[in-house]
Amino acid sequence: SSDLSLVITKDIVVDFTPSSREVDYGQSVSLRCSAEGGRAPHFLSVKREGVTLVEYDKENNRISSKITVKGHELSFTKSTSSIVYSDDGEYDCTGKNRATLKNEIEIMK
Repeated sequence: SSDLSLVITKDIVVDFTPSSREVDYGQSVSLRCSAEGGRAPHFLSVKREGVTLVEYDKENNRISSKITVKGHELSFTKSTSSIVYSDDGEYDCTGKNRATLKNEIEIMK
């Protein structure tokens, strides 16, 4: 079974799509992580099992070219046409701006 955990703080919204999904091996899936707010996010991170896949950290000059910056939104999309065993795990999406400490949504299996 899957549990969804969502912590909301002020002034930033983090969206992780799909929010909770179990997928059979061989199926296609698209994972989207985005953060937006009245104040532009300065940080976005996507991790799998605690290991960073992509990161946008403007303050520390760690900016992945795989993250899209559009106005007050940072986003990352990973799509695959066939899930394999190495894709299995817990994915975390975290976004921050100067008005928030942390806003997080997690998928847990």
